[in-house]
Amino acid sequence: MTHPDDARPDAHAIGPGFLTPAAGDDPSTAGAAGSDLGSRYRAVIDHLPAVLYIDGVAAGMTVLDVSPRIHDLLGIEPAEWVDTYDRWQERVHPDDRGRVVAACERSIATGEPFRVQYRGLHRSGAVVWIREEAVLIRDASGVPQYWLGIMMDQSELIEAQVGLRDARSKYGALVEQIPAIVYIDIADESMTSTYVSPQIEDILGVTAQAYLDDPDLWSSMLHPEDRARAIETYTRGRETGEPFTMEYRLLGPDGRVVWFQDSALVLKDADGRPSVIHGVMLDITERKQAEERLAFLAYHDNLTSLPNKAMFDELLELALARANRHDRGVAVLTLDVDNFKLVNDSLGHEAGDRLIAALAERLRGATRETDLIARQGGDEFMLLLADIEPTPDPAGTDGVALAAIQVADRVQQLLESPFELDGTELYASVSIGISLYPADAADAGGLLRNADAA
Repeated sequence: MTHPDDARPDAHAIGPGFLTPAAGDDPSTAGAAGSDLGSRYRAVIDHLPAVLYIDGVAAGMTVLDVSPRIHDLLGIEPAEWVDTYDRWQERVHPDDRGRVVAACERSIATGEPFRVQYRGLHRSGAVVWIREEAVLIRDASGVPQYWLGIMMDQSELIEAQVGLRDARSKYGALVEQIPAIVYIDIADESMTSTYVSPQIEDILGVTAQAYLDDPDLWSSMLHPEDRARAIETYTRGRETGEPFTMEYRLLGPDGRVVWFQDSALVLKDADGRPSVIHGVMLDITERKQAEERLAFLAYHDNLTSLPNKAMFDELLELALARANRHDRGVAVLTLDVDNFKLVNDSLGHEAGDRLIAALAERLRGATRETDLIARQGGDEFMLLLADIEPTPDPAGTDGVALAAIQVADRVQQLLESPFELDGTELYASVSIGISLYPADAADAGGLLRNADAA
């Protein structure tokens, strides 16, 4: 605490030493013992990791005393600091000078404690962050005697705070920009979350605050088919302290279904007990949709969405196995579109594709729900009629053959009406081959060959 020239301290306000017994003290206590006590106080003060000073309240005098640590703080010897007291403002960083002077003048005018943090200028040119506080000491009558102050080097603390703030800003921005939800849970039965990143609102349609306010929200949003497995995995990881990764679906408030890959680490306390769970919920909905699409295309035709030859072959083998066990019949029908090449050549391949797709829709109306319609490729379709009762009808026609003939007739009937493509009416017909189990062949390969040849 330093003062303008008209408020310099009174040297007579305190004794000539720094925290030494006053001359008027009781001789019985101000002798060797008092001197020894003063020396010990002085030793303590000189070794404190801070600068202590005494400043006056009257005009006409300089700072009365300052501890040796002023040299460590600003590179100035104590005597020089006292002698050049009137230049104290020059040792304050220009950007902080006005604020520090204003705080000083306010404390002088009011007698209130002086507290300010500012940048000081070391003799070497270095900038030193200083925290300075001073209080006005009064005598028993309340008359101001002097200011007792302390200056502390805050450089390391400020640098650490700046570093921490920068790190929080840097990594906070990273956490809150990645396309995933970061969360921190307490590792206890409550499953309480203490932090969740704001991306949760964009990804799931739930605000971060709503998620934090309801410890049961995560479990309640789990897809019914995934709930038991996800909670069991989470609970096991929490109890064992082992990292865990799981995939599950959450149902958003607006009905959206979001697939997550949830990977978490369980941090332990000093006693080795699970303390907190740090996790990342990655939105894998697009990946899951792609996987489902690939899985679908592995067994379905891309143009018509009908089952493809691979699925037809697998289901045919299963149908034959059932028929063999239960004395049932199976029929395979192959359909080739007549003169389809003319459609492609005259109207183009896009029109040909639309005709194939429309024809597939017509075929769905010719079969039972349990029958299978598949596209082999190009203009070729296949029908699988399974689990047919082989008992002949009153006319003696085999039940399997009768079922196949009825389906073939319905197909022909459905194709009697034209298809309309870009305003043009087209009539399509198909050639149908039929092969029956067990009458025509005993295995899948034989059935398919016979149907193609029929």
